[in-house]
Amino acid sequence: MKLDWSVFRITILLYIVVAMLPLNYYFAKHSFESMRSDGKTMRQLVVLNGAIQRVALLKEVDVRQSTVALIDTAFESIYRDFIMAPSNQEFIKLFRANESFDAMKTVWSELKEVLSDRDKVNALSAQAYKEVNSFSEMTKEMLEYKSETMMDLLYISLAMTMLFIIGLVFMIRFYIHRQIERHTIHDSVTGLYNKKYFVEAVQKAKLFSVRHHVPLSLIALSLKNYDELGKSLSKKEFEGVLNRFSRILEEFFRQSDTISRIEPNCFVVLAEASPIESIAKILERLKKELMELELNRNVVAKIEIGYAVYDKESPQSILDKAKENMSEHEVIVRGRSS
Repeated sequence: MKLDWSVFRITILLYIVVAMLPLNYYFAKHSFESMRSDGKTMRQLVVLNGAIQRVALLKEVDVRQSTVALIDTAFESIYRDFIMAPSNQEFIKLFRANESFDAMKTVWSELKEVLSDRDKVNALSAQAYKEVNSFSEMTKEMLEYKSETMMDLLYISLAMTMLFIIGLVFMIRFYIHRQIERHTIHDSVTGLYNKKYFVEAVQKAKLFSVRHHVPLSLIALSLKNYDELGKSLSKKEFEGVLNRFSRILEEFFRQSDTISRIEPNCFVVLAEASPIESIAKILERLKKELMELELNRNVVAKIEIGYAVYDKESPQSILDKAKENMSEHEVIVRGRSS
């Protein structure tokens, strides 16, 4: 089965459009999950501030030890979920949050060592309260800035995605238009012009020939054993033969000549300004070129060639006249071993 590359490319572009939506969702989900951890940090700071003030007043050893464990856990949580969070690293450096955290942790470590000394406890407790409040204010400012930055990035991401999708849709429309236009006038297998284009081209060529008094020639080529070749070769091999045959015609004739495949087994060349005396030479050279057609061993291609010159007085079409004398020129191409 032949792969339709036109449909395949369009499908890939549509998949890209669809894939952009989950990527934006992932970005938004990742951003809001990191903000959820930031909310947990703010709650830990509230607990931390109250617990440090309370531990300085506690006299019961058991209660004091449980409060100390609670504070240590809060510090570990803030360090893990806030200071070391990958999504916060840029902002941590910007606000120097790690330095503020170290200062707060250092005061707590000193306070924890002198909980039994009331004089030192009071002084360090006040300092710890000051450091915790300072870190809390800094954290609040940092999270507000982070939130604004995340929202800005989200809006930019959505805007870029919309522009990208619009661009892709435009490309798809342009590509589809080009493909429709191409398939409207081109043969899908060989890429040559099709019968619809040939009919329009021959009418214009006739008018040009009459108006400017220049001869108009038509060369018709037919694969006489087209059906036999189609049966003896696989579809891929047969289309390969047709394509090589088409390339020979394209390379042999001028760019100004119109080469068309008007029937499965019939190819025509509309050659403007080619006088009849030069047609015989062209046909001889063409026969030699067609002999270079590559075929598989034991495969024979029989190619008939006919030509005609346009005569506005003749009731017969130039194509019919060319087909009538096809039997006068025949090329037999035999396959060769590779």
